[in-house]
Amino acid sequence: MADDLPRTAEEAQTADLRATAKWLVAACAAIGAAVVAGLQLKDLGALRASPWYWTLCALAAVIALLVAVGLTLYDGASVIAARRPTVDEIKTRETRDWPNYPAPRAGDPSDPLIYYLTVSRRPELLGPGRQTIYDLLQEQTNVYRSLRNRNAVTIHGTSYDPNVPVDAAALNDLMEELRERIRRVCDAAGWYETHTRYRKLMRSLWWRGLIFLLGAFGFAIVIALQPVRSAVTVPIQSDVAVPNDKAAKDAGLSQECAGKVLSGAMVGGTLDRPLVVTRVDGGCDAQRITDTSGLVVIPVQSPKASTSNPAYLCSHCPCKSPCHPDSTDSASPPQKGPALPR
Repeated sequence: MADDLPRTAEEAQTADLRATAKWLVAACAAIGAAVVAGLQLKDLGALRASPWYWTLCALAAVIALLVAVGLTLYDGASVIAARRPTVDEIKTRETRDWPNYPAPRAGDPSDPLIYYLTVSRRPELLGPGRQTIYDLLQEQTNVYRSLRNRNAVTIHGTSYDPNVPVDAAALNDLMEELRERIRRVCDAAGWYETHTRYRKLMRSLWWRGLIFLLGAFGFAIVIALQPVRSAVTVPIQSDVAVPNDKAAKDAGLSQECAGKVLSGAMVGGTLDRPLVVTRVDGGCDAQRITDTSGLVVIPVQSPKASTSNPAYLCSHCPCKSPCHPDSTDSASPPQKGPALPR
């Protein structure tokens, strides 16, 4: 169990940042799922009969909401996935930012990570007499070669002979110190990378949360402003009035249907925009009409309210009807049309 504990302060702080990021990611995902489920995205179907700009507003709100959640989850995941760089990777970044390498550095590094390690925390991480990560690694290499080859070496003006027990013990202690410093440099680099991503997440969290709320409320308001439309779930016997030639053309009917009142039924859609099928009526063939915006569809509740009833025609239709003297078919009994097309 002791091996699972953080070895350095930087490692402990990195673990805390990742735990916080995990909590934020889980909370964001839960809130996003709850809000999206509560919005009922299937309500977008209610906008089919609405003007195009309402659909555009609803889609923009949903996209803004999902983008805010997605960006937050992405940044949170990047904090969790931030890795601890190796000392070789740190050295590579340092030499890339070192124009006159391996000559002594002329100025401070421009790489934020290298500046943090070798300038901001130089005394603590590198120790006295070392200016760069390269100096730290070079010193470790010199001590290792001295112990392996049993050769004398000079470190920071002090000579060591590994053949002398006192000097050999000092070199071994120095080697352990250098290993510990390298480990702390890697831990500090891992903390810096994690902390940088965490700060980015926190700085953007407020405006992403604002976009999330605006998207959620915007979608809910757009849906709430739509009129309630009753769906047609069972066939409803109806009369379909075709006012003029344009209405007949837009509905896909022949010109012979213009000015007529056809008998049919609503079989789908909504009451304000129904899907209608009509019976054969003289020159009008049976039709399945999906666009009824230019037609007048009148539900027929009883035979007395049908256009086949002369009294209904006399009171609702100014055109020729059986109640007018000049009607040519006043003596003809009402004809029942054929069954609806299947």
